[in-house]
Amino acid sequence: MLAVSIAILPKGGAFPGWWAVLPVLGGVLVIAAGSGAGRASLARPFITRFLSRRFVVWIGLISYPLYLWHWPLLSFVRILNPWDTPLIYESVAAISSFGLAAATYYVVERPIRFSPRRRAWGWVLSAAVLALALFSGFIATHHGQPDRSVNREVAVFNTQIRGMHTDSDCLLLAERILGEKPIFTYCRSSAARERHRMVALIGDSHAHALFPGLAKILNAEGANLILLANSSCPLLSEVGTESDSSAQIACDRQTEQILKVVERSPEITKVVMATRGPVYLLGQGYGPAERHLQKVPVYSRDGASSASVVGLFAEGLVKTVERLEGSRKNVVYVTQVPEIGVQPIDCAPRPVFGSRPLKCERTLESVQNYQASYRLALSIVSKRTGMKIIDLVPGMCPNGICTPSQQGKLLYIDDNHLSSAGSEFVIESMRAQLTELGVLK
Repeated sequence: MLAVSIAILPKGGAFPGWWAVLPVLGGVLVIAAGSGAGRASLARPFITRFLSRRFVVWIGLISYPLYLWHWPLLSFVRILNPWDTPLIYESVAAISSFGLAAATYYVVERPIRFSPRRRAWGWVLSAAVLALALFSGFIATHHGQPDRSVNREVAVFNTQIRGMHTDSDCLLLAERILGEKPIFTYCRSSAARERHRMVALIGDSHAHALFPGLAKILNAEGANLILLANSSCPLLSEVGTESDSSAQIACDRQTEQILKVVERSPEITKVVMATRGPVYLLGQGYGPAERHLQKVPVYSRDGASSASVVGLFAEGLVKTVERLEGSRKNVVYVTQVPEIGVQPIDCAPRPVFGSRPLKCERTLESVQNYQASYRLALSIVSKRTGMKIIDLVPGMCPNGICTPSQQGKLLYIDDNHLSSAGSEFVIESMRAQLTELGVLK
C-alpha cells in the first residue's frame, strides 16, 4: 500500500482525502506486523527483517531531524530556482539533509535526551520555543518587515493593474451605445477635457495591459481613451480560438459588442489594437510559467478552409480590420511583448543570496524567432488592409537583450503581461510612431 501510494497518488490531487486511507492503512499494517519474526505470514518475516537492519534502524533514529531539515533545504533551492530546478541541486539538498540530521541527532538530541540534567534542558528548550513564538509573532504583526528591499519590490508589484478591469463610465457608455448590457471583460475610460476626441484601445488582455501608459499620454493631450477588451479572446472574426463551444459563443458575442461600440461612436476615428499572438497560433504557452497551458490553435469555423494557422489568423484579423475601416476607423496594431516565460518577481535579487541564478533575459533574435509565424500573419493583414503595425519589441530589448525590468522598474506583472510601469515605459518608447500615425498629437 505504501509503495502503491508513492507510485500512483497524483501530485496535484486533493490531499488529505479518501486517498489518504491508502498510505495510512499501509502504515498501520506495518506497525501491526510487530517486531517479532513470526511465521504466520509470508510478509511478516520480510518486513521485520528489513526494518531490523542496522541502516534502516539508523534512518529511523534520525528520521525526525531529517524531517525537520529536508524541507527548508529543498524550499531554499526552489526559491533560488523556482522554475525547472536542476536535479543536481535537489539531490545535493537531500543528501545534505541526511548529514545535518545525523549531526543534529548526535550533537543535540542524544545529549539532551540522555543528560542527567534533563529537567534543566526542558526549561531551556521551553524558553527557546517561547522566544521563537514571540519573534514569529513580531514578524507577523509587522507584516514581514515591509521595509526590507524584497518586500518593497513586492509592494510595488502588488499595486499594478491586475485588479482593475472595469469602471462605471465605460460600462454606461457601452450600454447606451449597444442598447444592452456589455459582457466584455475589460471596459475602462480615461476622463479627459475633450470628450469629442476619443481613441479606442481594443483586443484581449494585452490591450488591457497597455491602457495605463496610453491613457496617461492621451489625458495629458486632453483626449479620452476607452478600453474594450476580452480575456483570451482575440478579435478574429469568423475564426475559432476556443475548443469549448460555449466559450467560443461567448467570445463571438464579446467581439461583436466591442466592434459595435467602436463602429457606432463617431468620435472614435483612431483604433489601437493589441492581442497576444503565438499562443493562438501554436496552441501552447511559453516557458516554465505556462508549461501546462494548452489551447487549440486557430481553426476554420465552417471547416471548409484548408489554410494554415498563419492564414487563418490573418484571415480573421483581416475581416475585423476591414469592418472597422468600413466605418471609417484607422487601425493601428501594437505587437505582442516578449514573453519571458517566468514570473518577473522571481527575477528580483535577494539581499541574502545576491543575484539570482535564474536567467530571465532573452535575446531580441530569440523573441523574433518565436514570434515569426505571428509576425508573418500581421504582415499579411497589413498588406491586405490599411492597418499599420507598431513593433514594441525593439524598445523593450535595448542592445538586443529583453529583460523584465528597466530603470529599476518591473515591466511585467506576470510572464507575458505588462505592469502599469511597463505600460508607461512601452508607450513612451512608441511615442514618435504613435504621433506619426495620428494616435497622439
